[in-house]
Amino acid sequence: MALINIKDQVKSSKQLILDQRLKRTSSLLSPIMVLQGQAGEIYDLKFNPNGETLASASKDGTIFFWEAQNECSHLGSVRHKNAVLGLSYSPNGDTLVSCSADKTINIWDLETLKPIRHLTQHHSYVNCVSHLKISNDIFVSCSDDCTVKIWDYREPKAIKTVKQKYPVFTCALSSNPKNLYFAGLDNVVKVYDFSQLKLEFVLEGHTDSVTGIDINPEENSLASVSMDGSLKIWDIRPFYSGGGEELKNEQTNLNSIQDELEEETQSESRKCHHSFNCLQPPIEQNLIKCQWNSKGNWVASGSGDRFLYVFDVEEQKILYKLPGHTASVNSVAFHPKEPIIASAGSDRKIYLGELMKY
Repeated sequence: MALINIKDQVKSSKQLILDQRLKRTSSLLSPIMVLQGQAGEIYDLKFNPNGETLASASKDGTIFFWEAQNECSHLGSVRHKNAVLGLSYSPNGDTLVSCSADKTINIWDLETLKPIRHLTQHHSYVNCVSHLKISNDIFVSCSDDCTVKIWDYREPKAIKTVKQKYPVFTCALSSNPKNLYFAGLDNVVKVYDFSQLKLEFVLEGHTDSVTGIDINPEENSLASVSMDGSLKIWDIRPFYSGGGEELKNEQTNLNSIQDELEEETQSESRKCHHSFNCLQPPIEQNLIKCQWNSKGNWVASGSGDRFLYVFDVEEQKILYKLPGHTASVNSVAFHPKEPIIASAGSDRKIYLGELMKY
């Protein structure tokens, strides 16, 4: 396992601005854009698949839509009854799924900005939603009610449910193989076979709650960010064995998907590739998120120290440490096509920054 220290080479925002005076690399009006308008902390943000718009989720219950180029104009908004905690665009960009502290999930038609479905099966805060990358209809959600649910747009109720002992903060789906990933208060990332809901393996190494996970485009690596101040990179290839931190691979046969007890029947050695140990947990205890870029060589993360971090995974170093926010940076997003990174903070601001390379 490689430990990455804050003393590694970091490109500051001043150097970023100096570089960008020489050459512009994006369609933004200015190398750095600041978006404001929501009345509460901003917990999540996502670019749509073609990169034309940006959605932001706020504590005030609103979801704002912004133009992701030129002047970044405000395009419209929708609302939940309580704080909006997570967002996920469908792969075709026609719909947006949102989850909320009001215990509900909404599926929004982005042409009309009207809800297609209003899902109410969770019994506490719904913390995260994430689509299956090869399907416009399948997504996963996780909640403080200790459940992870898989949904199909065409069905009014969840098609599968996994019951846990502790609140679940973050979740994701992979398509090849079809696996379900989730993490939360118990400090580990669990990996389930999507079809049979069998526990495949557990990624162990964090020492505090895991608040954000993301799978790289090739679906062979996973990034996880934790309240322990680290961002870890894991190899999730089938049958992989090797690397740094040991983790346990458990094969479980569940008599019921609602069972809370998990019986270990198999184990194998797996490892954490790299650990970047320079983040700070937020004072507000918000759920910090991370994201890979479209090439799968960089990972960005928010942090409680008010900086946006961009890590070069291949070179194992901090590439950018970007200031600007005056409170915790809760969520980050890479533009899918241009060298732009967005960040959302508890200061109720969104920053869009132009990067020199991508």
